[in-house]
Amino acid sequence: MVIRHGNCLLFDTHHRRTSITRLRALPKLLRSEQLASGIRFRASTRAMSSEPSAYLTVVAATNLGAQPVLLEVSASFPVVLELYATSPRTGEPAWSQSGFSHAASATLVTLAPGETRTFETHSLADQILGSPLPTGRYYITALIMVGLHRIALDAGSIILGSHRKSP
Repeated sequence: MVIRHGNCLLFDTHHRRTSITRLRALPKLLRSEQLASGIRFRASTRAMSSEPSAYLTVVAATNLGAQPVLLEVSASFPVVLELYATSPRTGEPAWSQSGFSHAASATLVTLAPGETRTFETHSLADQILGSPLPTGRYYITALIMVGLHRIALDAGSIILGSHRKSP
């Protein structure tokens, strides 16, 4: 069971309070790996195929603790992407994948000690370039909602070309 207390998540796998762990504030410079409440989150992006350009972004969550934990994640969109035109990823994103909603249904995922669970999202260059984005390199931020907390991870970068399909 996940109990919320302010910005704390209490992971209680035996229906009794076992510990309170605060999610750390995000560092100014995003990393591809972050630790939050004993869970290591890692993100990566890779090309899936060459035509049309398709990308797979994966966030892996690993329980580093000695006890099982429950994670509350979005059932529909566990991972959402934001693309930035610059590496520091400051300001508004150049493109955002829709998906997060506090009203969205959630699912509980149990992670045994040492267990890793992956959450993924697919994106197509044509869908991204369908918005008013110029071609070029974009820096990906993968967002995963754990309870009411957004964890932002550096998921690498992609180069979006000018190979749009003609209508």
